[in-house]
Amino acid sequence: ASNVLAYNLVFPDQYSLTRKAEAIGALLTRLRSAPNVTSAGFSRHGLLIGEEIILGTLVPPGRSLDEMRESRTRFRAVSDGYLTAMGVPVLNGREPTPGDGAGAPPVIVMSRWAARRYFGSTQPVGQLVDWHFDKGQAVQMRVVGVVEDLRQESPTDDVFPEVFADWTIANLV
Repeated sequence: ASNVLAYNLVFPDQYSLTRKAEAIGALLTRLRSAPNVTSAGFSRHGLLIGEEIILGTLVPPGRSLDEMRESRTRFRAVSDGYLTAMGVPVLNGREPTPGDGAGAPPVIVMSRWAARRYFGSTQPVGQLVDWHFDKGQAVQMRVVGVVEDLRQESPTDDVFPEVFADWTIANLV
């Protein structure tokens, strides 16, 4: 059996994203080095709280922005290690790692439902998608993994398509 501890971390409004990232990085380093800790991660908003964030529109290869605009996909901002820490099964590929993004497109992980929505029967891992944000910018992202669909508050909840991306994605928007 595994134990999961969740903490609510609140920063003052005046903290910059850089200062928050440094504090979260230091906290994760300390947690990961503690005895008996097998994984630790961070999320802007965790599982089981029913929060829904829709951020922009994902456009896979061969599809248009207009065609995909009505696709509502939940966005989850997470650190490396978060999916493992929460016990989310990776079905294909992997979750983000600390080395992602160094000179390469940022990475995302999709839920099974999101992978079907955007890629049908085509293998999503390794594919590039354009993530169009509300202010007109688009960022190219690489799909590195597919995870099992998640339920938010109870085992009987409906599932929704979800995309997990590095929590510092706010730098791109």
